[in-house]
Amino acid sequence: MQNEESLKSLLITAPEDQLDPSLVSLVKSWGEEPTALQILELLDKAAFSAGASEFVMHVLQEFLSLALVEEDTTYEAVVAQAY
Repeated sequence: MQNEESLKSLLITAPEDQLDPSLVSLVKSWGEEPTALQILELLDKAAFSAGASEFVMHVLQEFLSLALVEEDTTYEAVVAQAY
């Protein structure tokens, strides 16, 4: 049986060289399943501050793509919500 941890729990427990501790508080504020807007916010802050490894950035991009499909929305619509 495979243990499937949530994205939230994996990011909260990520080593500091993968996700800067300053970004963990943002992840802790998420519900169990983050929205596309929440993932985009983390991606934006991580990119701006170099606060995540390349691997984590790629994982977040993939989860953003999945969230967009689940929410039946587009990247452009979520970006518009952010501003």
